[in-house]
Amino acid sequence: MTSRNQSPDLHWSRRLPLGLVLLLSAMFLGFFLGAWFASTFLVTSQGMVAGAEVVVSGFFAAILAAILSAIAAFRLSLRSLTIASVVSAVLALLAFVLFSIRMDQIQEARKDPESEYANVAAFSASVEQLVVSDPYLRIKIEVDSRTREWTSTGPAPDNQICKGTARAAKLLAVSDALKALVAMDQSELTQPFQTSGPAERRLSWTFDPADGLEAAPSLSGTIDFSDAQLRAAPEVARAVAAMGLISASPTSPVKCD
Repeated sequence: MTSRNQSPDLHWSRRLPLGLVLLLSAMFLGFFLGAWFASTFLVTSQGMVAGAEVVVSGFFAAILAAILSAIAAFRLSLRSLTIASVVSAVLALLAFVLFSIRMDQIQEARKDPESEYANVAAFSASVEQLVVSDPYLRIKIEVDSRTREWTSTGPAPDNQICKGTARAAKLLAVSDALKALVAMDQSELTQPFQTSGPAERRLSWTFDPADGLEAAPSLSGTIDFSDAQLRAAPEVARAVAAMGLISASPTSPVKCD
């Protein structure tokens, strides 16, 4: 006669792997369903607060699922535990596939249609901090409309480099502002920056010669300026402000080194 300690239902070499599968898959399902339920029916906030609330809801649902699955792993017969583990694993895999598809859809929705880039000129530009008096200042921001990528360096002293893809509206704002600069008479453009005083920042730009701007006095330029001088040059201030916003709302995840 088989003793209770030798019963197949309590044989840990078979029960433990099944219980682990049930625990992990149930936790994933709990997080997925908890986050979905919160985002659909409970969360009314916006932005990062909403994201945090959804994650917290999913976390607590995952903990509840872990507790229930641990109890089930001890209480269910081996046959029932096997069925529960397989069903939970299949559902978790299905949830993961649906989650991946949804993330791809969201990523595609964030991208701007190609037609919105049609009026953006081919150019590269940068704004660089020449005097780093504030350790929290961004050192340099660069953008190339041909690749649609921007690169941000800073703040000091780590000088972390981050890269992202600019939205069409942000590129167009910089493009139009720089076109206005290259169309200006050079003496008019540089006159506000001939006053005495140390330069604090530098704006540089270069247009592609094939972009139809042959009539412009110059396709490239560099202006060193202080904030006080910038107030007397609205066209340059417009370009600098547009460059400052180029990294806002990127169409792809920002990558930092």
